[in-house]
This record gives sequence, structure tokens and C-alpha cells, in this order.
Amino acid sequence: GKSTMCKIIESEKATVIADDRFILDLTGNLVCAGTPWNIKNQHYCRNLCSKLKKVYVLSHGNNQINEIGDSYNDMMKALFPAMLFPPFMSPDEVLVNKARYMTHIRKSCKIYSFAFKPDDSAIPYITAI
Repeated sequence: GKSTMCKIIESEKATVIADDRFILDLTGNLVCAGTPWNIKNQHYCRNLCSKLKKVYVLSHGNNQINEIGDSYNDMMKALFPAMLFPPFMSPDEVLVNKARYMTHIRKSCKIYSFAFKPDDSAIPYITAI
């Protein structure tokens, strides 16, 4: 769904920083930056960054957006599987860092689940929030 959503968003003249892997900087404002690590599509490997304002957890569906609750359990279900850390970190370090990142993300921006149709009918749902 990530690459599909990127194509839809780009059709509306938006700039996509990354479609698969990106870096979050927690040192000040939450910033999302592109990386050179996209094996599938080098087009989405951009050396750009932007303040992170919203997070969408994507799936295919019927264009429904729901805000993910403030509970730690809701955040864990939504964000934990998507967060990758370097392989040199121990499992304990990964858990601690995932918890720290999830807390910072939740404090900094809204998190939504978005079950979207893989066509341009999804655009109004994104721009409405």
C-alpha cells in the first residue's frame, strides 16, 4: 500500500520523501528524512526532510480514516511492527528505543489508520484531515 499511496499523492503534485524507509530525528521537532535504501524504487530515495505532522498506518479498504487512540496499547499495535532499528542493537535496546520513539511520535503528531482504495478517490480523505 505504501508505493501505491505515494503514486496517488504524487499525482496531486505533492513531494514524496520516501515510500518505504525513512529516518526520524528526535532531537528537536520530529523530522522525517529520506534515505538511499529503497531497493524497489530509487525514485523514492530523496535527500529531503520535513517536519512530521501526521502518521498514517496504511491498509487497503474503503477509504476510512480513524484516529488511533492515545493508549499505549493502541500505539503499540499501530507503530511497533513498522519500526526498524539497526541489527547491532540488542533486543532490549530495540524495545527501549521503540517505546521512546512511539512516545515522542504520539506527543508530536496525530496517528491515523487509513484503509484506502488504491485510486485517486483516496485524495479527499487525506486532505480533509
